[in-house]
Amino acid sequence: MVNCNCLLSQLMYLSLLTCSSLKEPSASNHPSVNLVSTLLNGANYHTWRQAMVMALIAKNKIGFIDGTISRPMLTNLLFNAWSRCNSMISSWIINVVTRDIAGNILYLDSVYEIWEDLGDRFSQGNGPRIFQIKKQLSGLCQGALDVNSYLTKFKIL
Repeated sequence: MVNCNCLLSQLMYLSLLTCSSLKEPSASNHPSVNLVSTLLNGANYHTWRQAMVMALIAKNKIGFIDGTISRPMLTNLLFNAWSRCNSMISSWIINVVTRDIAGNILYLDSVYEIWEDLGDRFSQGNGPRIFQIKKQLSGLCQGALDVNSYLTKFKIL
């Protein structure tokens, strides 16, 4: 008798590991691709994170960082495909962080561990930055700016 949970699990992996993940990397799907235009330097974590999430959703790889695609057992037929995708996504992340940050995440075993590590380190609230933004907001006035310029300036804060 076939174990339905096991079969369902394998079908989920196959649907999430897209065809491009299971064959040789294409020109838009290789380890040296830069998914976002800005390097993570720590201070820009929240903006960088949002851009990465959008890029990973577009590439159907979000499951690697949110934990829905977990590492299969070594004996699982999908382990090699998972490992290849995990390495590719790790490379994508390493390509869009500063050298100091890359050196700290390079030896983590999975994209999920990398993502969690970055979140633990950089998602903490920054009291002085919050104070600075509140101060800038309190002093913001439209003055001679047109409405669009004013709203853009407001949203940047």
